[in-house]
Amino acid sequence: MPYSRYLFTIMLTLMTFYGWASPSVAASRFVCHGVGLHEPERSSLWNLSDVSTLDKAGLNLAPRYVATSVHDGDSVRTIISEIIDGRRMRYLVDGSNLIWIGEETSEMHIRVDTLCYTSALLPFGDCAASLSLSGAHSREKNIRDYSAHGRYCNNMYIVEKGIYCTTRPQPGIIVLGPDSLDALLTIESRRYTADISGKAFSSLPDAVRDSLEIYTVTRYRWYVSDNYSMPIAVQTNTSSRSAIDGSEIDAASSLYTLASDDIKALARPKDNFRDIESVINNARAYYAAGSLHIILNSRMDLAIAIGVSSLDGIPYYSKTIHINGIEEEQDIVLTDLPSLPSGRYMVGINCSDTPAVVNRLYIVVP
Repeated sequence: MPYSRYLFTIMLTLMTFYGWASPSVAASRFVCHGVGLHEPERSSLWNLSDVSTLDKAGLNLAPRYVATSVHDGDSVRTIISEIIDGRRMRYLVDGSNLIWIGEETSEMHIRVDTLCYTSALLPFGDCAASLSLSGAHSREKNIRDYSAHGRYCNNMYIVEKGIYCTTRPQPGIIVLGPDSLDALLTIESRRYTADISGKAFSSLPDAVRDSLEIYTVTRYRWYVSDNYSMPIAVQTNTSSRSAIDGSEIDAASSLYTLASDDIKALARPKDNFRDIESVINNARAYYAAGSLHIILNSRMDLAIAIGVSSLDGIPYYSKTIHINGIEEEQDIVLTDLPSLPSGRYMVGINCSDTPAVVNRLYIVVP
């Protein structure tokens, strides 16, 4: 897929599924929280029923996803940020691949020096390609050494060295009370030591580095099968151990999920999914007299998400509209577009319940 089209798919997924596309309006649909599952990688049955609704303070810590367009000369690059419990992980979209490039908390920020391809976020990375590009492989894992550097508390320097690991999706079943759904689990983990110093380029003796505290951060993400638009549950495990005797110093685990009804809505029956896919794929669009026209053929009640972007992926407009199935052919006229310079634009159309299906059309503004 050409990069500009791939980039637009990412931006439209963010705009339509979560209703935002920039940090200033980021919100979370993860409204439930619970204690993390014990060693999810050792099971194929995951019970997500034991969760409670988040309060207002908890919602501020729940997962959020932000897409940022960065101009690099004549090209536009996209960085995806995943923010959970105040920990922001950054990923660079590189064509059909995803690369982990950094992390930020209230105390520190680092940039990764090593090329760490990942399959952590399924909508934004080709899992097979990511696992074949770098690192050693063991039981469907991509394992590689990495290093990173950055600042700690603004006035200190930090150097991380360790192992970064990502896995192929693991199939299983999610339990939601009396219901169960097919699902996929991805795992992203790193184990590392952190050298904090007042000098920018400090180099510890091996004996000293071998005595540093060992940290582990593991993030589990669950997806509904056949709909990888965004995780429906995310768990983060953090721990630290003594490098000398291996004793545990600290450990924490948190699990966030969408509401059960939202999860079930993403797991629509396949027959209905195919009908919606047909509606989206057969849509037409044109621009006339300052308005955008969308032609749909549907006998279903649907929430349709529409986005307009430049050909290099910069979003100009997004809106979700609701249609009923009274008329088979419907001409939707959108009159609230911003003023668009003359040229060609990409229009993305999908159904809010199935954001993985996107039809990309082109319009010309005279």
